[in-house]
Amino acid sequence: MSVVASMPVSEARRVATGLCGELGPETVAAETAAGRYSAGPVWAIRPSPHYRASAMDGVALRAADTATAPAPLLFTDIGPDRSPTAGTERPACAVDTGQLIPEWADAVVRVEEVSRTEDGYEIGSPVAPGHDIRRPGEDIADGELLFSGGHRITAADIGAMLATGVTTVAVVRRPSVALIATGTEIVEPDREPAPGEVVEFNSRMIAAMVEDWGGRAVRLKAPGGSDQLLGRAIDQGLAEHDLVCVIAGSSVGKKDSTVEALSARGELLVHGIKLMPGRPAALASVKGRPLLAIPGYPVSAAMVCREIVGPMLTSMLGAPAARGTPPRPGVQALVRRKMPSKTGVEELVRLRLSTWDNEFVAIPLARGAGSIGSLSRADALLRIDAGTQGVDAGATVEIELLVEPAYIEMGVTVAGRCPTPLVEVAERLRRDRPESAGFHLGQVPMSDPDALRALAAGETHLAVVSKDAVDDTGELLERPLTGTGLIVLATPAAARFEPAASLLNALAATSG
Repeated sequence: MSVVASMPVSEARRVATGLCGELGPETVAAETAAGRYSAGPVWAIRPSPHYRASAMDGVALRAADTATAPAPLLFTDIGPDRSPTAGTERPACAVDTGQLIPEWADAVVRVEEVSRTEDGYEIGSPVAPGHDIRRPGEDIADGELLFSGGHRITAADIGAMLATGVTTVAVVRRPSVALIATGTEIVEPDREPAPGEVVEFNSRMIAAMVEDWGGRAVRLKAPGGSDQLLGRAIDQGLAEHDLVCVIAGSSVGKKDSTVEALSARGELLVHGIKLMPGRPAALASVKGRPLLAIPGYPVSAAMVCREIVGPMLTSMLGAPAARGTPPRPGVQALVRRKMPSKTGVEELVRLRLSTWDNEFVAIPLARGAGSIGSLSRADALLRIDAGTQGVDAGATVEIELLVEPAYIEMGVTVAGRCPTPLVEVAERLRRDRPESAGFHLGQVPMSDPDALRALAAGETHLAVVSKDAVDDTGELLERPLTGTGLIVLATPAAARFEPAASLLNALAATSG
């Protein structure tokens, strides 16, 4: 295959997943299998329940003995461990839910329908055989299919397996991913970086993504700036792991040698994808094993992992195609200000969301490839197609949520940086009011002019700006923050948003 200098994302994903066949199985204890993918069908070894069990608290008896009701009938309590003798008229015994039904009994009368007497029970209604008795295999039959291959095992699945005698299960081996961070400027997170040095967090971030997608991440020692050491790390990764990812050095700078290292070891299939951020990614095949170069800017790295690495792991796990394979649209949000985008490349825009009248409003976060804050603050992602020039103001777009809708609905979106007094009031509300357990601040860092524009556009509930930024026309509600020189502003509409109103009232009380 010839190298495409700039390949569409969908085509790059197809090429990448084409290198990733499903991995072999391994056997694990069923009780440890949560989150793993089944390597084949799993069958019940025994039925559930495996005995006749009472479905209710009540009295076990013979249904035929109730046939002459509704006249009150007296039953003799013989206890659960005895069988009725020939002279026992209408035997019965108390049973709890789930308890074994004596062999001589074939029905249960619920405890609320029974009156206790000195020697037994009084029952006034007839019951049919099998009434309120769970028969063996009623829930899961012996030999019944519990789930098919490629199924992501849940906590409930573990319960079903153990209940039916399945104590071990064959699962797809977790894909092993080697992560190699490159660059002479990187330092470990526990070291204070000097000017020009960069904390190496990309490999940790990607490792967490890999683990979340069902893989196993192994960070190989960063080889510094030596091409020879980089080559050794790559060779080690290829020998011991299912996928090797080299982080940084895939662009065209004078120090970027990763692509050369890929080309030297196998067939370079992709160099550059039409994704923003994430264009410098590259992919090679080394004896059929994938070797991926991931851009060094953190947002680029995360988006390439999302678009390429996630689907690769999905293929290795034999998981449903939707897992880790974008797009996953279906939730809509309103864009209140024009959002331009460059044509010719797909763009993944990180969004903070605010809630207005039961509608999500999208606020674009910083779009630079190096803005790790835009990743950690994002509530959702918006995919802008390569053939468009962006999104017009007033448009409704499909987005992918990264958090639960209820979390967004309990958030107050703040334009500008949240000062300590505002955060302290919000935390007090969250702690002291049970109904506000999900209360939080959604910060969107902006300059003072941009914060006021976002507020005026109805994108955010509050803005935090310097006093000098507020003009005299002000149709805004002001709440001073003591000792900070800042003012929290809310439009009348925002003040009607209950979380924002609660925050403003608490802030006003704090400020006196």
